[in-house]
Amino acid sequence: MNTKKYLSCFLLTLLFCSFACLCSAKDIKLIIDGHELETDTPPVIMYDRVMLPVRTIFEGVGAELAWNSETKTLIGTKDGHVVVMTVGEREYTIDGDEEEMSIPPVILEGRTFASARYVAEAFGYEVEWDKDELVVEINPAAEEKTEEKTEEKTEKKAEEKTEEKTEEKTEKEPSTETTTKAPDLVSSVDSSLRSRIKDDLKIALKGYTLGIAENNNRFKIATVNKYKKDWDNAAKSSLDKTYISYSKTLYDRMINIAKRIDYVYTRSKYIGVVEIADACRANKALLLEYVDKFFKCETMDECKNVLSEMQTFYADIKTNYPEYN
Repeated sequence: MNTKKYLSCFLLTLLFCSFACLCSAKDIKLIIDGHELETDTPPVIMYDRVMLPVRTIFEGVGAELAWNSETKTLIGTKDGHVVVMTVGEREYTIDGDEEEMSIPPVILEGRTFASARYVAEAFGYEVEWDKDELVVEINPAAEEKTEEKTEEKTEKKAEEKTEEKTEEKTEKEPSTETTTKAPDLVSSVDSSLRSRIKDDLKIALKGYTLGIAENNNRFKIATVNKYKKDWDNAAKSSLDKTYISYSKTLYDRMINIAKRIDYVYTRSKYIGVVEIADACRANKALLLEYVDKFFKCETMDECKNVLSEMQTFYADIKTNYPEYN
């Protein structure tokens, strides 16, 4: 970080300290997922935002925290998600997507503090702040709880069905007959539809060069949605619809991988570093190979496998790139 940036962070910290309303630890009660959490350093309130010691809030929501003392950068990871914040900077990223907060992390008396709300919400939690009672309550988002309950019900039903089928098979005499379902062939999908999807995606990917994923017109939401809508309108069978569904996923993963590569490629501290540039070019080449591989698939199952491999590739980039080491 250069001298100008350090000075900016220092002045911001002084400014916040001058106007912040400070409350002792006993004044502010922190409750995460129903459990009251004690903090070794008192939380503070800055411009109506509750600021907590970074390790307390990150670990409180189950995230692992890494600290880069040179750049004053916080890197939190949980379940494959990565949140990056820098002291004195309002801009931060969630899985590479840039967001902005109203108050950046600050250093007070040698300890780094961050907004409880921005950290918690970045990892899928909801935050409630009772200003009168001085209580911060953080809970998993309602949507996640609903999904968990739905998964539990689905698993329970699946288990019940399995038990019923097992009982039926036990009562019946064993059979030596086996039934093999014929694979769904990509060649059975309307040929004009396949050609259209292939051309659209090839053109979209051709327009991507390292560093411009965000500005690639065919990666823009409006353009992507138009392509997808045109595909839907061209579907003539259920197999066409399945292929379109897989192609939409391919499009989304293609864009996400390109943005993830660019996230490292465009970091100021890596510009001019040959090893980083080579790694990014190699990953872009792999992205092209995955897209080609998808269009060479002969069955729907093969298409599905390629999409799964791309998801693993995306996750590997997040952990293997030096940005996260």
